[in-house]
Amino acid sequence: MNATVKIERPDGKIETVESKLSYITDAIFSEMKKVAAKNNRGTLLSYDNHGNKSPEQQMREVKTSRQQFAAMHAAANKERGLCPHCGTYCDGDCR
Repeated sequence: MNATVKIERPDGKIETVESKLSYITDAIFSEMKKVAAKNNRGTLLSYDNHGNKSPEQQMREVKTSRQQFAAMHAAANKERGLCPHCGTYCDGDCR
């Protein structure tokens, strides 16, 4: 679900609309308010990201899961007697 924005229309009606964006920051919301006011679309009151994560948060999670996978893979290789550097049965001269 994309982020939603609560708008007070010029006729006083308040409605919630779904944004085309999946995540809105305060800076983006500020710009959206300016554009809406300039075009007489109403006053933007608030926004809700519905628990969506920012691109930065998503990248941190990917990096963490890759690190966890690499650690599990290295541990499994060590258990099987494989070299932690090249992943084969070498005598350590792979470097």
